[in-house]
Amino acid sequence: MKQEKVILSFVAILIGLSVAGAAFFLYQNSKKISTQNTISQSISPTPTQTSSLFLILNEPKDESLSDKKTIKVSGKTTVTATIIVLTSSDQEIIKPSLQGDFSTTIQLSEGLNYLRVQAIDENGETQTVERVIGYSSEDF
Repeated sequence: MKQEKVILSFVAILIGLSVAGAAFFLYQNSKKISTQNTISQSISPTPTQTSSLFLILNEPKDESLSDKKTIKVSGKTTVTATIIVLTSSDQEIIKPSLQGDFSTTIQLSEGLNYLRVQAIDENGETQTVERVIGYSSEDF
């Protein structure tokens, strides 16, 4: 009697797994995937807009160390951009020259100084460059 219950349980499990497998197989085969749409989408992707705004910061170099309290910030961007130079103690707004060059000077505080230069184009597009500059009045 005990052996019959074990065999009957085993047969019931096999039948249950078979029914579940068949149901899963039928479910997977009932899905219709249109390969035509996926092929046409992969051949003709939607175009992305390219940015005309650029920002190059020539001075100062990142993670540089200075013994001068005043340093020059200079770079190049698009002619139509507005440049914002931000430090922890000051901010300045600059318009680039007709060639796109810009330049200004900033005051450094003792220790580490964080500099953020941001270009903002007429259409609202922005680009940011950040620098860390160390200042020490000691000779090195």
